[in-house]
Amino acid sequence: MRRVARVVGTLGAIIASSVFFVPDAGTSVVVGKERVLTVLVSYGPRPFTRASVTAALSEAVAFVGRSSFNRVSLQTTTTPWLDGGAVEPSCGASSERMFAPLRAVAAGSGYQTSTYDRVFYVVAGPDCGFHGIEFGNEVLIVREPDSRLIVHELGHTFGLPHAGASAVCGMWCVTQEQGDLFSPMGIGFTDFSAYEKEQLGWIPRQPRVSRPGNYLVYPMNDRAISRQALVIEAPEGEYWLEQRPGRATPSMIVRLVNPETASRSFIAPTTLLLAPIKPGHPVITPGQTFRVPGEFSVKVARLTKTPMRLNVSLAATLRP
Repeated sequence: MRRVARVVGTLGAIIASSVFFVPDAGTSVVVGKERVLTVLVSYGPRPFTRASVTAALSEAVAFVGRSSFNRVSLQTTTTPWLDGGAVEPSCGASSERMFAPLRAVAAGSGYQTSTYDRVFYVVAGPDCGFHGIEFGNEVLIVREPDSRLIVHELGHTFGLPHAGASAVCGMWCVTQEQGDLFSPMGIGFTDFSAYEKEQLGWIPRQPRVSRPGNYLVYPMNDRAISRQALVIEAPEGEYWLEQRPGRATPSMIVRLVNPETASRSFIAPTTLLLAPIKPGHPVITPGQTFRVPGEFSVKVARLTKTPMRLNVSLAATLRP
């Protein structure tokens, strides 16, 4: 039986990552109204305006609403700039010691953070080696936030870890721990993946291949949410096939998913395959065939319209 080990390729890249994630109990369903408080705290000069923060929040609200098919409604409140006092929070302190003073600043101005579902502390002053850090339902950001950073950190509060990518994936996957080109949990800002959406309860459980045949995969919209991806279960993990998001012309992308790694520090459970057919091409276009030798092949029909039709052949070892 062939097994694929998933290895984080560069330890230095992890240490230098701009966004840190503190693993919690795991992903949970996130639907309905979510009250988000953003607390602006300054320790000296205020290098950006409250208006720029609220504009970024508005973009993040629209992104999450669109990606969740309006199953999540973010209701945001942003404080004016609050004076943090004479002592800045320590970047190297424990999470509890880092967040407790910020909660006190908010409470001193009449904001009860415990009444909100998510709390962002946007802090001006500390010079930390990261841009953002998440702890449960709270986030500390130490730079001017843009919408991508906000959505990324929101994803962490939802329980989502980073989304990886790999250009080399045979007997070993050498994984860029935050390299997904499309997901905001990687380096992209196109859409959450079908796997992430299924975990969050935004789409129902996606079809698992049980026999060879033709299958349809729809683009990421709410017209066919039950067929946004096709999942092939193999010894090394689950292959999630879905249409590349954000493009009118259909093409397919592939992620290898190992759900059991989601709770381990710095190991992304999803790996976008950056070279499923050939190096430098992360997509599979109509007429091409994606193969995992000895296990299965998936041919994309020569159609330039959606839904995308996939012809799946399975090796005897993968058939029920």
